[in-house]
Amino acid sequence: MVAKQRAAHVTTVHHPQDPRIYRKEIATLRAASFETWLIARDTPRRDLDPFFLGLSDGRGLWDRLRRHVQSFRHIRALRPRVVHIHDPELIPLAYLARAMVGCKVIYDMHEDYAGRRQLGGRLLRLLERWCFRWVDHVILAETSYESILRGRSTPSTPVLNYVLPPSRLAPDQKRGGLTLIYTGTISKSRGLTHMLDLAADIKRAGLDWRIRIVGVSQIPAERARAEQRIAREGLDSVLDRVGWGSYVPWSEIVEQYADADLGLALFEPQPNHVGSILSKFYEYIYFGKPVIHSDFPLWRAFFETNGCGTAVDPTVPGGVLKTIEGLIEGHRLEEMENATQAVREEYMWSNMEPRLVGLYADLLAEP
Repeated sequence: MVAKQRAAHVTTVHHPQDPRIYRKEIATLRAASFETWLIARDTPRRDLDPFFLGLSDGRGLWDRLRRHVQSFRHIRALRPRVVHIHDPELIPLAYLARAMVGCKVIYDMHEDYAGRRQLGGRLLRLLERWCFRWVDHVILAETSYESILRGRSTPSTPVLNYVLPPSRLAPDQKRGGLTLIYTGTISKSRGLTHMLDLAADIKRAGLDWRIRIVGVSQIPAERARAEQRIAREGLDSVLDRVGWGSYVPWSEIVEQYADADLGLALFEPQPNHVGSILSKFYEYIYFGKPVIHSDFPLWRAFFETNGCGTAVDPTVPGGVLKTIEGLIEGHRLEEMENATQAVREEYMWSNMEPRLVGLYADLLAEP
């Protein structure tokens, strides 16, 4: 028999301390008295948690498949009323659990996989279409994902990735010079090359500015190419890397915002980027950092509405540097910083908590 108030969040891809999964959703459900378990890769840096069940942490295909088998065994032992999956590759496992354990299934859509052109992306889209036929509920991390469900009767709820304020803020540590910050997963598509170009421009201009990249670069080949360029052009004099080759916990990310002045989001125009408001935007606003971002219509509209960002074309040589210099000379940075304070309350996680708790209460009330 399934446990009436027990839920199991399952991910074979995300870090066990993933902010959305662990710090926001699971913490919120536990505070609302739902017995909420996490099934995820076991890593040395995870918090000690009596409701955590670990999976193997290898990177090969066999390790990935083994994690699916381990996940199913954990679900079968727990017999939760709700299985909440965070990766599309877990859809077949969730279907099996629904059939054999009798649980309800929530699919948490973190990303728009419809924008991927590779074979893997097409397979994920097919899995999602199948999932929409039988899943009990879909949670959308971004309102733009609603279009993926258009024309379907699948129940869905947007639970946006708003900011959960830290327990304490690091004291202001500003000490001269401009500091530009990027937080999150690092890759070429997420602006790594453009940030290195900007670092080179800053160095050539002899400015007392720094770029701080906070996060993990998960693609070894991209990381190696970036390291070669940093060494070749001496960009370490301008560039700070925090994490880089390893996951950076939220508590450390918070510390890195203390002396930053501007947030960076110089992404390439991939479908999932162009069609989504990034969770880092809510963080930048919360910490009072105006944003220099790629000129995508959705992003431009978001920051024009909130008055705290400026669009650029990061492919124009020297264009990002000139834009920032113009903001400084025109005293726009202070205006945009003030604008972040005016809207920050709108993007707090507390605004999403009732949606998540209400969804669980409704699902668990059903026979």
